[in-house]
Amino acid sequence: MASGDVLPENILQALVDDSVTKWAFNAAFERICLSEYLRREFPELMKSKYLCPDSWKCSMIWSAYMGLPLSLEGAGSVLGLEEQKLKEGKDLIRYFCVPCKPTKTNGGRTRNLPVHSPEKWELFKAYNKRDVEVEMSIQKKLQKFPVSDFVWEEYHMDQCINDRGIGLLDVFAIVLIVLPLYPNVVDGFVYSVNLFAYIQTTSLNRSLYWIMIVFLVVIGFIKLILIKLDIQRYNKVATNVSMSISTLSVLLFAITRESYAVAVVFLLLVMKGILLLKCAKV
Repeated sequence: MASGDVLPENILQALVDDSVTKWAFNAAFERICLSEYLRREFPELMKSKYLCPDSWKCSMIWSAYMGLPLSLEGAGSVLGLEEQKLKEGKDLIRYFCVPCKPTKTNGGRTRNLPVHSPEKWELFKAYNKRDVEVEMSIQKKLQKFPVSDFVWEEYHMDQCINDRGIGLLDVFAIVLIVLPLYPNVVDGFVYSVNLFAYIQTTSLNRSLYWIMIVFLVVIGFIKLILIKLDIQRYNKVATNVSMSISTLSVLLFAITRESYAVAVVFLLLVMKGILLLKCAKV
């Protein structure tokens, strides 16, 4: 379709016909992607935001029901299928389905299209065709072990919950409104939402990390001097400031998902807490 191919009319009608059962491995992916495509190209066919999950069934759920691996490659391997996923699949998905970094070599583009590598595109189509063949083979292997109806009912209910989302308490809504959360948008698609979208997040986090560490080290030296001079009042103030900065650092780096910084500062906080408890007992 990205190259101008057109879906046959009978396929289009089957996609929106709830009396026709559609199968896929991890069917939620196909259903949501096709819903987006149909909304853009054939809005008159869509009755709601997403295709109704009641007419979809998932081979991955079937595999899980039978205790098989939850990957197409893993399930096919365990079942001893002759058809196997093409090994080049991950590289092809990364090439065509993930935004690329603009460089002089690629002409500054942010997406790789079929026209940029016709050979890879043909291989990508073969990869997708092979996936369908593997999925059909898995269904054929498992046809003697049907999934219980109540499991499909749970699956459809789960998909409806995912489609509709969940209600939020007023306090969460207020927090989302008040916090300066900025979406990171590339080519019209939102890839992340964070506090520092308009600043280079990695650079900012690195700067904050070193500022916090240097500040804590300076506070530590001040405490040593105060202990040496036996000035208890200011020593207590320095301790409180140090503990507060450490706690704030842990929260800040947790928000910005800097796991390394969180671990380091959290260990410092725990060590300080242990030392304070020992001093209190003395």
